[in-house]
Amino acid sequence: MIAPWYVMAYTKLDRIAWRHGYALALHGSMARDLDLIAIPWTDDADDPEKMIDAFHKFIMSKANIDIKGKYHATKKPHGRMAYSMSIGYDGHYLDISIMPRLLISSEEAIQLFQNEITWCLDHPDPMLNKDQQIGFMNGIRQAQYLLKYAEHHVQADLRHAVDDASVPVKPDNSKSSANP
Repeated sequence: MIAPWYVMAYTKLDRIAWRHGYALALHGSMARDLDLIAIPWTDDADDPEKMIDAFHKFIMSKANIDIKGKYHATKKPHGRMAYSMSIGYDGHYLDISIMPRLLISSEEAIQLFQNEITWCLDHPDPMLNKDQQIGFMNGIRQAQYLLKYAEHHVQADLRHAVDDASVPVKPDNSKSSANP
């Protein structure tokens, strides 16, 4: 039975992911493979390859195997990259999907989105017929609503961060000490 090994591995892989700035989640049955999703969680999340290398070292030390060659990433929907890594037990393996890092801050993304909406409003397409213009404007209104929603949540997150900062904590700057 491989599931107990997966449980042990997950608890360690979760800590490795956190040290690299990612939250790690389980999905799937754990019958044949261990399906994991890594989500960038901190502003300074490492390059996914660094985390995968750390996973690889851990697997080699615990599974007592020598994984030959380099694991390769496969592109998946929504910018996700998937890696498969053998653990050497009768064809069992890790299947790790990593969501892409946001390379700009939330505030910068909101500003870019606002600039795009403004440009679209200032430069209407004269080739659109009336129905297309109505559809376009409805799309702009939805985009503006989403922008307001995003701005509200970024502000709420900032307020939450300020509240958290007022709670005394033991000083420690390492990522590994933080909890997801």
